[in-house]
Amino acid sequence: ALNSGDLVEGGVVIEGSAGSTAISLATVAPAFGCKCHVVIPDDAAIEK
Repeated sequence: ALNSGDLVEGGVVIEGSAGSTAISLATVAPAFGCKCHVVIPDDAAIEK
């Protein structure tokens, strides 16, 4: 998304997931100057 210009520095990534993708995006987005909002279900494992 950064390479194509769909996401720019300071942009926001929104992910609806309770899996590894959401965790990865939340970890990596700040390294690229982006914010990340993750929406997870109420029954998601607390460890994640």
